[in-house]
Amino acid sequence: MPFWAVGVCLLALVAYLIPDWECLHLLCGGFTMPFLLGCFVPESMRWLATKDKIPEALEILARIAKINGTVSLLSIDL
Repeated sequence: MPFWAVGVCLLALVAYLIPDWECLHLLCGGFTMPFLLGCFVPESMRWLATKDKIPEALEILARIAKINGTVSLLSIDL
């Protein structure tokens, strides 16, 4: 599905329905704010493992285990 073309058409429709450019600007900015939160989400452990960044993947796994209140199985010495 051509997402770029659909997005441009939706923007044109919203611009037609909201003729005030200031409200349109705030509306478009408000819709992009949730996507900026992606800057604070760590990379996936699978991506880190394929890029040979195993220590960083283990740190993220330990952080997730700490948040969940459990112990990471990879941090236990067998």
